[in-house]
Amino acid sequence: DIGYLKELALMPSFSGFSQSDKIKGKYNDYETEITNITLLTDGSTGKGAVKYPDWVVPILFLISKFVKDFSIKKVFSGLFIKAVSNKKYDGKVIVLPEKSKNTEKGLQKVELEDPEFEKYFDVYATDQVEARYMLTTGFMNRLVTIVSDPDFYTSKTSFDSILLSFEYGNVNLALSCKKRLFDFPLTKTADNIDVYKNTVKELSSILKIIAELKLDQKIGM
Repeated sequence: DIGYLKELALMPSFSGFSQSDKIKGKYNDYETEITNITLLTDGSTGKGAVKYPDWVVPILFLISKFVKDFSIKKVFSGLFIKAVSNKKYDGKVIVLPEKSKNTEKGLQKVELEDPEFEKYFDVYATDQVEARYMLTTGFMNRLVTIVSDPDFYTSKTSFDSILLSFEYGNVNLALSCKKRLFDFPLTKTADNIDVYKNTVKELSSILKIIAELKLDQKIGM
């Protein structure tokens, strides 16, 4: 639901998007949705968003590289994962890569007593106490384990950074990627087993992150 993405403090402001490869189901009995998305902006701030066909987006990127004043820019490309939170909360807690700009009004910077975590992330929230309630030591350690692992950035996963929030009763996870995942190469035939092996590897790398964060457990654990 693109309307849901527009409401999230986690995601940058956008006016256009492309969306594909939605996977919905249970992983370890935990309801999860995984979607391949690209978010674009032309500088406008309206509530709506233009949906672009997948084949149009690479053309827009190519134009933006050569035309200096081209108004449409990419603000996010990767996977968006939504899972129902196992812990009730009222406000918003946003975890962004360190030194990322927070554009959501009403959020305050949260100072945490974990220098290792703060090497990688900045946290913003509507309430300092609630942020510490949601971000337990164990949960922060698991996030650090993921982003400090060199395998997170390899060509096998293509991940670039990780963003996370607790909003609207859900755990929202955005994985910025260097390339689109789950794409079927046009140069390959449908009976090429390597294509399916690659898709399984990509999906496995995502499920590994979900498992590492233990999203199927109580957040306070």
